Amino acid sequence: MSRSAGESGDAMLYQFRLANGLDGKSFSGLFVSLSDLFRLPMLPEDDPNRLGPDDVVVLLDDFSGTGKQVCDAWNDPATSFGPLLAGVGKVYLILVAASRAARERISIETSISPMPAHELRDSDNVFSNQCGHFTDADKARLLHYGRIAGGAKPKGFGDCGFVVVFQHRPPNNSIPILWADHSKWAGLFPRHD
Repeated sequence: MSRSAGESGDAMLYQFRLANGLDGKSFSGLFVSLSDLFRLPMLPEDDPNRLGPDDVVVLLDDFSGTGKQVCDAWNDPATSFGPLLAGVGKVYLILVAASRAARERISIETSISPMPAHELRDSDNVFSNQCGHFTDADKARLLHYGRIAGGAKPKGFGDCGFVVVFQHRPPNNSIPILWADHSKWAGLFPRHD
């Protein structure tokens, strides 16, 4: 799902290949970047590398909190790759984790079948009434510091309020006290956006 070099999808692809014993050069042809997808429709119709209705494409990413990034990548007229895969039999998106809302949005707004290993629910949003891990006083304190760290998005992007951190960095849907990095705040896991 990386739309540019260095995004988290790149890190996930590398880890996926290692974990599944597919990191050898003999498997490199099975893995293409998003830019490679733009070249595939230009192949002659009889080229065996051209994607068709019998093919399956598997996209990889670490996290989807709202589904916005995936839906934008699929549907944005300027950079859309949805039409490139319109003739493909099935498109899956493997995610380490996703919110239920993101999974549902992706399923509705795209032809992608999201497959998160872990699904986060409302109870995983630290500011939600369903979250029993923090008291109301804790939530108020987190929101106070979130305003310092995250400004207009004190609960993280999409008000998700997650406390998710990956080895490579936390998603912006996590609370900004974890990842914000500016003159008024230094998170433990800076994103360096």
